[in-house]
Amino acid sequence: RKSYLPGQQSKQRLHRVSLVTGSQLELQPLGRRWAFWQRATHQPVDVIFPCLHGSFGEDGCLQGMLELLGVPYVGSSPLAAGISMNKQATKTFVAALGIPVLPGVIVHRRHWDPMNPDPTLDDVLEQLSFPCIIKPCNLGSSFGVSSAHSKEELLIGLAAAFVLDHEVLIE
Repeated sequence: RKSYLPGQQSKQRLHRVSLVTGSQLELQPLGRRWAFWQRATHQPVDVIFPCLHGSFGEDGCLQGMLELLGVPYVGSSPLAAGISMNKQATKTFVAALGIPVLPGVIVHRRHWDPMNPDPTLDDVLEQLSFPCIIKPCNLGSSFGVSSAHSKEELLIGLAAAFVLDHEVLIE
């Protein structure tokens, strides 16, 4: 934790950097703003170790950008990262391999009418029963997850999940 969240004195020694591609891959300073880099000089880079969570980090976006730039990195490919970040894509993939998965329903924001939620709730309850778990489909494993034991709790869980994502998985 001490290294991950540096104190104010440590932050003063750090510099914001940018990844520069060309004949040589390097990090270059962007001034005196805070970042996890302790020398304000151009630093050659051999490989990137992506160490971040959530959207644009572990969902394949960063990996795709690095591939477009021809930058070597460790970890999952954009496709593998994208599948594993999307809960429904993961379920579809593992079910195709014969691994049992829970029944689930995806609700897209474009089909969600918070002023008239009953048609959506009725569709969900035709396929599932209580209790159920409501999850933003494209976020981390527990972020925004709620449970419902009634139609009212399902409504509240869906509304909360749509604040965080455009599609919601209910199991």
